[in-house]
Amino acid sequence: MHTNPLILSLILLMGFVTYSYGDSQYRLSKSEFYYEDNLELLHTYKYSEDSLLIEERSYNEANELEKIYKHEYDQDKNRTRTTTFDVKTGLLGYTLMMYDDNKNKVYENTFTHKGKEEDSYSNVYDDKNRLIQSTYHHYPTNTVNYYKYEYPQPHKEICYSYDEDDTLLSYFVTEYDDEDRIIKNSEFTASDLILNYLAYEYNDKGLKTTEAFKTRRGLQYVIRFEYDQKGNLIKESTYDEGSTLESYSLYYYDPVPLLN
Repeated sequence: MHTNPLILSLILLMGFVTYSYGDSQYRLSKSEFYYEDNLELLHTYKYSEDSLLIEERSYNEANELEKIYKHEYDQDKNRTRTTTFDVKTGLLGYTLMMYDDNKNKVYENTFTHKGKEEDSYSNVYDDKNRLIQSTYHHYPTNTVNYYKYEYPQPHKEICYSYDEDDTLLSYFVTEYDDEDRIIKNSEFTASDLILNYLAYEYNDKGLKTTEAFKTRRGLQYVIRFEYDQKGNLIKESTYDEGSTLESYSLYYYDPVPLLN
């Protein structure tokens, strides 16, 4: 099952997704985000005995703890709940997830600290476990959007975005190489005018090395990825359209402890 990379980027910015690493004997323990050589954000990770991510902590530029994210799982190791706390104010909110028998996420619902619904996603899959429709509901504004997926070719996926009146807003075309790696993701208007695209490059080990974002105005930014000898991501650098370094992140790993 593929995930639209633009949607994935949004999830990543929310702090709920950690990077995968090349060697299964190592897991991410800490990440640091720098903007113009100034540390802006420190993030740490805690795992269960069977290596499930159970807690994340975010610190500000003064190295003060700001937020804590706690994760819960079912017996199949699917994440079923993420609870977010602010160190000063307490509970911020929580997200609940549900899965089908094939471990496909079928529902995700986000609540405020008072238990009021904020957002929800519901997903439908075909008999090949491919996502074919996703419905997004933003409750504060009662806004509903639909995403419908098609797979016209083995290495191509199209995601159509509709409003609540079933009017096409835009669509995304995702292309994959023979190794099932994303090589390009393009966004088009409803009238087939390209708006932007992300292009990806990989090294001979299959690790992503470059991500470039372009619009009709040209190159907007480039992200370059560096790895250690085991294939763990250790640095991610973002450059503007003029190749000037804007920000970078550093990643640190600990060996996974042996299980009894």
